[in-house]
Amino acid sequence: MRLSLVSQHLLVFISVLSLIETTRALTTPSTTSATTLADPCYKYTVLDDPRRSPDNRYPYTTPAICDSNVNWVGWYRLFINGQSAQMPDTCVNYLSCGTNAPLWLNGAHPTVEDGVVTRAVCGSASGYCCIFKPSPIKIKACPGGYYVYEFLSPVYCNLAYCAAPKIFYPFSSAAGDTRNPADEDGSSSVIQLLSPFLFFGRTYQRIYVNNNGLLTFNQPSSAYTPYSFPTNESQDVIAGLWTDLDNRVRGVVSYQQYTSGNVLTNVTRDINTYFTNLNFNASWVFVATWNKVAYFSVTSTETSFQVVLISGSNYSFILMNYGDIAITGHPVQAGYDTINSTNYFVIPGSNSGSSISNLRNSSNVNVPGRWAFRVDGGSVTILKIETTTALTTPSTTLSATTLAAPAIFYPFSLVTGGTKNPAADDGGSSVIQLLHPFLFFGRTYQQIYVNNNGHLTFNQPSSAYTPYSFPAKGSQDIIAGLWTNLDNRVKGFISAETSFQVVLMSGSNYSFILMNYGDIAVTGNPVEAGYDTINSTNYFVIPGSVNGSFISNLRNSSNVNVPGRWAFRVDSILSKNPCYNYTVLDDPWRSPDNQSPYIGYTYLRDNNVNWVGWYRLFINGQSAQMPDTCVDEYSCGTNAPLWMNEAHPAVEDKVVTRHVYSTWGNRCYFEQSNPIKVKACPGNYYVYEFVTPICCVVAYCAVRNINNPTVTPYLITGGTNNPAADDGSSSVIQLLSSFMFFGRTYQQIYVNNNGHLTFNQPSSAYTPYSFPAKGSQDIIAGLWTNLDNRVKGVVSYQQYTSGNVLTRATQDINTYFTNLNFSASWVFAAKWNKVPYFNLANTNTSFQVVLISGSNYSFILMNYGDINVTGHPVQAGYDTIDSTHYFVIPESVNGSSISNLRNSSNVNVPGRWAFRVDGGSRKNVVGFRVRLSSFSDLTQSGNMEMVLQQMKQELVKYGLSNSIELKLRKLQKIKP
Repeated sequence: MRLSLVSQHLLVFISVLSLIETTRALTTPSTTSATTLADPCYKYTVLDDPRRSPDNRYPYTTPAICDSNVNWVGWYRLFINGQSAQMPDTCVNYLSCGTNAPLWLNGAHPTVEDGVVTRAVCGSASGYCCIFKPSPIKIKACPGGYYVYEFLSPVYCNLAYCAAPKIFYPFSSAAGDTRNPADEDGSSSVIQLLSPFLFFGRTYQRIYVNNNGLLTFNQPSSAYTPYSFPTNESQDVIAGLWTDLDNRVRGVVSYQQYTSGNVLTNVTRDINTYFTNLNFNASWVFVATWNKVAYFSVTSTETSFQVVLISGSNYSFILMNYGDIAITGHPVQAGYDTINSTNYFVIPGSNSGSSISNLRNSSNVNVPGRWAFRVDGGSVTILKIETTTALTTPSTTLSATTLAAPAIFYPFSLVTGGTKNPAADDGGSSVIQLLHPFLFFGRTYQQIYVNNNGHLTFNQPSSAYTPYSFPAKGSQDIIAGLWTNLDNRVKGFISAETSFQVVLMSGSNYSFILMNYGDIAVTGNPVEAGYDTINSTNYFVIPGSVNGSFISNLRNSSNVNVPGRWAFRVDSILSKNPCYNYTVLDDPWRSPDNQSPYIGYTYLRDNNVNWVGWYRLFINGQSAQMPDTCVDEYSCGTNAPLWMNEAHPAVEDKVVTRHVYSTWGNRCYFEQSNPIKVKACPGNYYVYEFVTPICCVVAYCAVRNINNPTVTPYLITGGTNNPAADDGSSSVIQLLSSFMFFGRTYQQIYVNNNGHLTFNQPSSAYTPYSFPAKGSQDIIAGLWTNLDNRVKGVVSYQQYTSGNVLTRATQDINTYFTNLNFSASWVFAAKWNKVPYFNLANTNTSFQVVLISGSNYSFILMNYGDINVTGHPVQAGYDTIDSTHYFVIPESVNGSSISNLRNSSNVNVPGRWAFRVDGGSRKNVVGFRVRLSSFSDLTQSGNMEMVLQQMKQELVKYGLSNSIELKLRKLQKIKP
């Protein structure tokens, strides 16, 4: 495609290349600055209470929840079993949410732009949706698609706030749903639609909801074995999850239509989020829900999903929402197919029953568990090649959809001038005459070629399917969006939106390249992304792009703090800012974990390197930085590793000079090397102007960050290793400074091999207690589970009372806990490094617990690296004696999702959780007298109980325990 923009003679050249997709789970990296921590979006209490789900119906297995007994302080974010949730904003059933009268929000949730809003709350009871009207609450919508709530105590028991997984729209009898008959392979009767629905050019006035997980328009379907899309059949089908379901014993299939109210408001907001620039306004919504339905002949299983049809303003959309999906041996299929398969889509991984549970984590709109499609037929059709094997496997299958482009993609259209490349193995475009000259590192081009295998060339087309390794020192200039072995002969085509995009821009004597990445499938083929010039005078390799098994990470990586985008200035005059003009140094051997004896390396030495300009450090494609604390000798692939003897600068410090030392002979300061220059960059990374070291067998170290370039684990150097013992522990460790933990002061600690710290005695427990345990000891659980350091892995610890570690701890704590003016005087760091699970020697789990104290404050940091999934019981957080204080990190009690710890956070730093644990200062109320004036007859027990509850709420604000009970001793009436 060639697109000429008149303004400022700007030329945008877009090449969009077809890739093969496999099943993947999406994550959403956070890019919000930590300076916003005063915002309740980043300063909230996690409320993860599965009892609050509307699915939790009477009779309950635990006592009914009474939220008037809760001491609500500050803001809360809702979760259900680690999955983000929100308050329902439509009526919920009486005797649900674990209480008598469940509380729901009587008004739509706000948008991010609305800021903090106040919403009314209703309580359902006895067939009335709003019989109780407690005090309104405050709500805020947050970047990242979640909400926080400032809850208040209701006056009565038993009332409790509900929490529902946020991707599901309202359903059940409380939402007015109509139930399908409990019938094997059954269906609804014909449903007359309240608004016509346009589906790829055909307009329908009716629909059928079939028990086996699909919607049809012209007739019901009893088929329990799904057709494999594309079927080229004679009917339109929408398959939420088409398989052999059975609602006779377990589960409910129901549906409802909406033409007004909060559901339309929420749907309008969601569609405009996923499909921008449409100014869409929903006028009709149809919601079909399969709630906890069992598979045929497997009645113990539960599967929940939802299909939502939306129309308005001549547009039509489908949302598919997935909750808990049980694995199955039945054939399965999710997506849609049209008459003659002119349009169809198969959700990746949905045709395999063994991986079907991953639907709750997958998405095409960056909302785990949700897939969104525009289906009126007016948008550009997108073709995708789908496979589970290598890129050029001939057994691929074609699927089509109308997905919106990722937000970072520049607009394009096949209808308005896009040119398709020939469907040829290793083919390319014919010569393309540029509408404006393009300057590329001193050479000006008037033509270009778009090659099917993922790269652009200027002088001649390229059929090469194996990329050269940059720097190639070759005879041509190359721009590689993703150079690998692609094949568009049978499936897929070039210049349609699929997975990545290369954008060339010029104007005002400047030239730039943007590379935008969407979904990238892993591959066993050689790959390369970046650019290279003639003789490699200028080149760049995008970190992680040379390894096909990591290539899917491109959608989350960036050099401009926009996930999935890389930007380069490529005219003859490079930017003088080293933050954007550096050489990538990605040497895994530079990690401090690489210790002698080295595998595959000799002792490396940086005095033989010709250091020129600035460098940015990576470890296997993940951003890294120099350690600024001492490292062990015989590590980092060399004899005497080099580390930085001062803290890293802040962005506002600009270029600074830092001293460098080598470690040797158990001496951290064995020799001072030449100083280097360092600069902190926007986007949270550092660049270094390395120079030749003084001595011989020395090398600069690089330590991988915890999923965020500004944060690395606290290095433990010269520390003490725990014994390699199953269920073992350290000996008693005398603390160099006392540590205050919720009112109790400790002088000693134990580091237990199974992932937790205790104070009074060691612990060999490999099965964690479920917090709150109401036990007799204080526990800090980094990751309490059945670990085994006998075969491999190291558990170690170290204390610090001076040096860079304290400087860094001070900086971190003041970032997360503002207005304290904290200064760290002591740090204790315990690390579990690459420790396997018991009986699973091939697993690796790495995390760290850091205790920090100073100025009468105490804090805990928990840092998470690579965490393998496990079938063992797990628990992360802390618990105190009698559970007066406790916290469970969301998703940390589920071994199948435990690897998400490296991406989660409560301080906006993926992989890090921070807690203040000294307990703060409170005034305890021990006795009081009160004089009441009331217009109610307080001799009536109900009225008096209400007053006592109000009194309790006030007293709790001043420090009274929320477990206290007020008893009336005497009531005297002094006036008539």
